[in-house]
Amino acid sequence: MSDIVDFQVVMGALELGIIPPDWCVDQALADMSVQDALVCKRKFRKVVRKARKKFGHVEPVGVKLPAGLRRKLAKRVCAVKGHKLLQ
Repeated sequence: MSDIVDFQVVMGALELGIIPPDWCVDQALADMSVQDALVCKRKFRKVVRKARKKFGHVEPVGVKLPAGLRRKLAKRVCAVKGHKLLQ
């Protein structure tokens, strides 16, 4: 079952245009061109912002979520998107 969920996360991330949250993000960004890396980072922040609103992680203005929680939220969105793609 875990392999299916991992596949859904990867498919969802690729559909959203971000690096899958479970991968080594620093290495993947280093392999991209500077412009592509900026676009990918921007898309990731957008996904996290939408996930915070959707899943109720509303923090006070100016409070930054820890990296682990941001990746967890992005992974959840990617899994949902991947699940919809594979149906």
